[in-house]
Amino acid sequence: MNATKTKTIHTGSRRAAGITGILALAGGLFAASPALADITNTATVNGLFGGNPVTATSSTINVPVATPDHNLDIAKSVFAVATQAAGTNASATDGGDTIVYRYTVTNSGNVTETNVVINDAGPTFDGVAGTGSFTSGPSEVAGGSGTAASLAPGQTVIFEATYTLSDADAYRGAGAADPANSVVNNATADSDSFTMLVAEQATATTGIVPVASLSLVKNFSFSVDGGTAAAADVGDVIAYTYTVANTGNVPVSTIYISDAHETGDPHASTFDSSAFAGPLGTGVGDWDIAVTTPATFGANVDDGADGSYESIGVGSTIQFTHYHLVTQAEFDAQ
Repeated sequence: MNATKTKTIHTGSRRAAGITGILALAGGLFAASPALADITNTATVNGLFGGNPVTATSSTINVPVATPDHNLDIAKSVFAVATQAAGTNASATDGGDTIVYRYTVTNSGNVTETNVVINDAGPTFDGVAGTGSFTSGPSEVAGGSGTAASLAPGQTVIFEATYTLSDADAYRGAGAADPANSVVNNATADSDSFTMLVAEQATATTGIVPVASLSLVKNFSFSVDGGTAAAADVGDVIAYTYTVANTGNVPVSTIYISDAHETGDPHASTFDSSAFAGPLGTGVGDWDIAVTTPATFGANVDDGADGSYESIGVGSTIQFTHYHLVTQAEFDAQ
């Protein structure tokens, strides 16, 4: 994760009018004055001669004053990367998981800013605006040298915000070409001290960890049961079913079943769907594949030509079925 920033600075100035004072107060007036374009000082000198006032003379000077500079620097970082356990799926980032952002705002101008706020529309995931939301913040947290209510020049204030991902956010980020840098978020800081203030923009980049995961549940039934009911006899056809679910957050490709029977036995055999050239069917020795739950993200893709499934999307379930004829040799070897 990293942070970058760009900046547009607007400054403002006002000119004092009608500020006058005697010479002895000139310094005090300057110190108490706001940061204005200039201060006009008119001093008079007075005296007496023989009890009569001496004709007064005056002298006027313009004291240059620095231009008010309203300027907020903002640095944004990912304070806590995307969680995995907070969402529905405890082993992969998905909807309900969170990212925590931290914003450090520094008053690099020369005017105290009041009511500093963070403007953050939320992150993008692989270039697409997120569909989750900020469930807390951005709000001020401890650790700064100033406060959002009143931020003096040179002081900092810290904010944090928690963004809760949607399923689409997580899957889009994890499935990006560069998942480690797929989540990009921009933010700015502003205050109400100066209505034309536009502070710099800060960018924080993070990612979603791709988790490729499949679950498998195996079962059986008899498609032909000619002998003892509900028990395998010679000539029966057993339909072995293999239910495969994509339990990760990215699509998985080239799915097939390898099922070893009676390992170590002279009559051991392995059912390998990847070796089945097709066509799919329900006859003896055939394999069949069907989608039982559609994908929530990333489409399921398969041409239906053979025993391998091309790509299973996130959240989808597919079922492989193999039809096996019980032989006399198998029955005798039990």
